[in-house]
Amino acid sequence: MERRSKVVLLVSPICEGSLKVARELRKWAQDRGIELEELSVLTREGQEVVMSLKVDMVPAVVVEGKLVSQGGMPDLELLESVLGEG
Repeated sequence: MERRSKVVLLVSPICEGSLKVARELRKWAQDRGIELEELSVLTREGQEVVMSLKVDMVPAVVVEGKLVSQGGMPDLELLESVLGEG
């Protein structure tokens, strides 16, 4: 059985743009059966990811420990390619 990558979405609960992207990505991931973990940058775990990957802007997308996108809606075709879905 093939192991699927998990998408981690770093968001700020006080940023409406970040929350909008979260809603859209949640639907996108659900439609494709992709595991999506939303992580607030206000939590300790979120701060650790921000610091380790040097994230400058949210929302930010992380796959397999690599920063794939930050500062807006990610390119979904690129994300599917990174995930091996495209």
